[in-house]
Amino acid sequence: MPVENEGAANGAIELGAMHALTERDRQFLTLIAGNIGDIVEAAQYRERLQHVLEETQQLNEELQMQQEELRTTNEELEQQTTALSQAQVYLANQKTELEQTNDQLAEQARVLDERNAVLNTAQGELEQRADALQRASCYKSEFLANMSHELRTPLNSSLILAKLLSENKHGNLTGDQIKYAQTIYAAGNDLLNLINDILDLSKVEAGKLDLHIEDVQIERIMESLARTFDPLARQKHLKLELRNEIDTDSGSVSLTLKSTGADRVQFVVADTGIGIAKDQQEAIFEAFQQADGATNRHYSGTGLGLSISRSLAHLLGGEIALSSTQGAGSTFTLTMPVAYRAADALKEIEASATVIEDEPGFAQALFDLAHELGYRCIVSGTAGDALRVPHAILLDIGLPDRSGLAVLQKLKAHPKTRHIPVRVVSASDRSEAALHLGVIGYAVKPTTREQLTTIFQRLEEKRSQKIKRVLLVENDARQRHSIVELISDTDVEITPVEFGQDALDLLKRTAFDCMIIDLKLPDMQGNDLLRQMAATDSYAFPPVIVYTRRHLTHEEEAELMRYSQSIIIKGARSPERLLDEVTLFLHKVETDLSADRQAMLHVSRSRDRALDGRRVLLVDDDIRNIFSLSSALEHQGLKVDIGRNGFEAIDTLDKQPDIDIVLMDVMMPGMDGLEATRRIREDARFRKLPIIAITTKAMKDDQEQCLVAGASDYLSKPIDVDRLYSLLRVWMPRRV
Repeated sequence: MPVENEGAANGAIELGAMHALTERDRQFLTLIAGNIGDIVEAAQYRERLQHVLEETQQLNEELQMQQEELRTTNEELEQQTTALSQAQVYLANQKTELEQTNDQLAEQARVLDERNAVLNTAQGELEQRADALQRASCYKSEFLANMSHELRTPLNSSLILAKLLSENKHGNLTGDQIKYAQTIYAAGNDLLNLINDILDLSKVEAGKLDLHIEDVQIERIMESLARTFDPLARQKHLKLELRNEIDTDSGSVSLTLKSTGADRVQFVVADTGIGIAKDQQEAIFEAFQQADGATNRHYSGTGLGLSISRSLAHLLGGEIALSSTQGAGSTFTLTMPVAYRAADALKEIEASATVIEDEPGFAQALFDLAHELGYRCIVSGTAGDALRVPHAILLDIGLPDRSGLAVLQKLKAHPKTRHIPVRVVSASDRSEAALHLGVIGYAVKPTTREQLTTIFQRLEEKRSQKIKRVLLVENDARQRHSIVELISDTDVEITPVEFGQDALDLLKRTAFDCMIIDLKLPDMQGNDLLRQMAATDSYAFPPVIVYTRRHLTHEEEAELMRYSQSIIIKGARSPERLLDEVTLFLHKVETDLSADRQAMLHVSRSRDRALDGRRVLLVDDDIRNIFSLSSALEHQGLKVDIGRNGFEAIDTLDKQPDIDIVLMDVMMPGMDGLEATRRIREDARFRKLPIIAITTKAMKDDQEQCLVAGASDYLSKPIDVDRLYSLLRVWMPRRV
């Protein structure tokens, strides 16, 4: 039978069997079926219970782990608690220590407060003393300025009058009288130097003096000593002997000059006086000390001479020794090196250029640049070295010993130095006056390296220039020819033209070294030509000499001098003047000229009346200065107007508008010279009027104050009349 049929048969049997069960069996089966449900539920419960037990077991394990962690944490907390307790103990100790330190600091603060109080008191006293010292310094400065003025004023008159006497222009003095006048002048200058040394207390207190080293002939020293002391010896009926033993084998004199070797000389001064005790021989070299210091001493003197002499000797590398026996006289021996040597002396090389500059940093820069460019160079901080006849000069205007313009005028007035090309580099603009004196260029500081390089190159070009070019603008054919004949030379190329326009065309394409122009031209006036040249940079502008027959008004002359360097009025002696001016602006060496032309220049300068007839306003309150300066000025043909203070100066200018120059003393009552200068400059009429300040030069900024106030230049007292004349020529250009 198939399986399917077998299963169906079995099911039918079972069903049939069930229908055969009794009621009681069915109840039993129902009961069993209910119990089976309970059993199933119980089994399920047991399963759930087992699961809960397992979870409980897991929770217990977790609780045990947490309990272990809590125990560990508790132990750590206990350790931290212990550490915290220890830290609290440490902090408590620190607090105690800090409290003790605070107590100490509080005590120190209290002590410091007490000390600060003392210091504040002391500082207050120091400030009071500083104020007192400041006032004392101001008083000293004022005293020095006033003392300088008072000392220099009478000395000024003595020097000027002694100079005028020594010149003996009237020829009415004997040889001895001239020598006495020269001695007075020399002694006055010695006194001036002593005043300068004493008044310059800042340098004395600092132990510093400026040294200006120069070569000196020993014979000149002996002559100066003889000239100075011979009159005094005659007055005291003493015999004065001076002997130079350097070239002799024997001899004993009161002043002996000896040689102690190849590089040192000795001046031995012996006397037969009272002598000096052994215990006083060192003291006499101290300031204001003498062997006989009593107020009623028989022998006079300040006690400064030996102190200053020893200091100067040490500065120059020498020494002074004393040998003396009381009652038997004294011998002072000054030992000096023949040549001055110093570690920081200026480098000096055989020169092709001289740099005259007093500011050390700028001077060093110029020196280095000159050597870098291949030029040989001498650097000097003063005007004294300017006359060493170099090939070219780079000049500063503000020099410590005199105005650079005065140096320039002296250079251009001397035949041996007149041809030297000079270029000015200065902090102050004095270009107009400098160009009139023949400089080849003017630069105002500060200057760049490129500008300085160009300046050196321009100096070298001018020095080495072989052919000098002159533009002659003259409408008269005969005049053109005569001028060409006058100034022509192998190294001079002259281009003569008749018309102003031709001159303008040439100036656009050719650089000329000098230009001579007449004012009356066929196509334009000469001053119009100059204005056109100045109005545009397209024209070269060489030094211009106006050569005309026209007599000019004061206003016309002033305008022309803005564009030209010289004005010459044609006349009998005008060719000599023209040759002189052309020689200046072409920088020609006079010894290279023909004998005839050198003779013409000599005649021109001997007849030079640059100052003749010019009008000077002299402003000074001291009658001695007025007398001496007026005498010196009138000797040069100048007309002198007088003002005794600033008010009178201004009033005189209002009444006399044709004043050519003002000499203004600085220290005057009522209105001083500085204030007067400032007020004069406020008037448009006098903006260009030359004003020369007369200063005592006692204070460091004295000259600067004068220039700031509006002065054109300055001159220090006592006035050197040669420097005065030089400055007058600088600021009053020649009109011939």
